[in-house]
Amino acid sequence: KKREEEERKKKEETLKQNGGSGNLEETNSIPKPSPSRVLPKPSAVTDLDDEDGHKEDLSKKIEEQKKAKEAPKPAGRDNKQKLTNALKFCCLNLPEHKTALNDVLAELKNAANSSYFVLVQSETEQKYIGVYGVNDGDEGEKKGVKIHGTGPDIVLDSQIKSFLRYDIAGRTFVRTTGKTFSATTDAVVTN
Repeated sequence: KKREEEERKKKEETLKQNGGSGNLEETNSIPKPSPSRVLPKPSAVTDLDDEDGHKEDLSKKIEEQKKAKEAPKPAGRDNKQKLTNALKFCCLNLPEHKTALNDVLAELKNAANSSYFVLVQSETEQKYIGVYGVNDGDEGEKKGVKIHGTGPDIVLDSQIKSFLRYDIAGRTFVRTTGKTFSATTDAVVTN
């Protein structure tokens, strides 16, 4: 205890020599900003010069940005990242699949569909057969058009035995209750 008190006194003396009050409790507290450190609040939005040197009202620009953020996004969902994970960690996860994985990821990157799915052999043996992009077919029926793989060129809604979603935590496909393509469809098994 004596050693701690001696060290404390030395620190206080050092603080006094350096212009401080010598009180260690004050040095550990957060200093309050002085009036000179407080910046004035802007009174109003003013005009700014744009790149061409013209005056531009900042409030109008802020309103335009808000409207752009509120604009509706296109329908459908892009599940490329989820399928990429499914292919890497479930379907094509072995070292001998590396070439096929790189090929399918390159094709998937260049594809322009809004939603995709993997065709697997069965629910229990989730062996990769192909990747398909979802399109509207004849008479409102959805169809999958092959992007990569050895499966058929087209898979119709009516040919599908079960619809699956990718479970990220379990790194596997899980059956869904759906009977048609939906936002949660990540893989299918055909009849």
